[in-house]
Amino acid sequence: MSTLKYGQDYARAGDDLETFAYAEADAALDKTLGECDVLLLCHGVRSGDLAESVRGNCHSQLALIERYRRCHEAARKPTDVMYPEVWCVGTEAEFHPLIPVGLVPYGKSKRLMMRHAAAYMQRTDVMYRHIVSAAFASKMGPGPVSADWIVRVSLWFIFRGAQYVPASYTPFAYLHWLKMMCVQHRQAKHTLAKAT
Repeated sequence: MSTLKYGQDYARAGDDLETFAYAEADAALDKTLGECDVLLLCHGVRSGDLAESVRGNCHSQLALIERYRRCHEAARKPTDVMYPEVWCVGTEAEFHPLIPVGLVPYGKSKRLMMRHAAAYMQRTDVMYRHIVSAAFASKMGPGPVSADWIVRVSLWFIFRGAQYVPASYTPFAYLHWLKMMCVQHRQAKHTLAKAT
């Protein structure tokens, strides 16, 4: 297991996350990404600034997913039956109707990532799993359940093949699943319409 730190190991100053281009080739990062079977993205930024929130909660994750995908694509053999996996931890802010005024940019950035998540779930070159967790006790503050509970619920769904993982005790994550399916359906119809 390797741990990468946002702003230190990736997403540094000079990196253009909007186009997923890094300022310099980083062999150590590529080596780490190329050797891991599962990329678990569970970072984020809670900020009142929209640009900072989008950079931390969406663009940095997309940049890592694309870099991870390219590292595995280059090493892929025709006989490989397993695809690299991405597990991205989201929150109920992606769907929750009541977001405090100070966290509106945070909610918008999470909703932006949700649209990309729906598209990644349809890809055939990577297994993308989107974990929607409810509030839990952490360094960021108190919560009604522990991080261990979130992990156990997530693994229960993942071991049963779920791509959308509602690790929650509230109905919002399950309603969010319906929204994800609608987004996926619209994207599929749009792609089909463009192809014909």
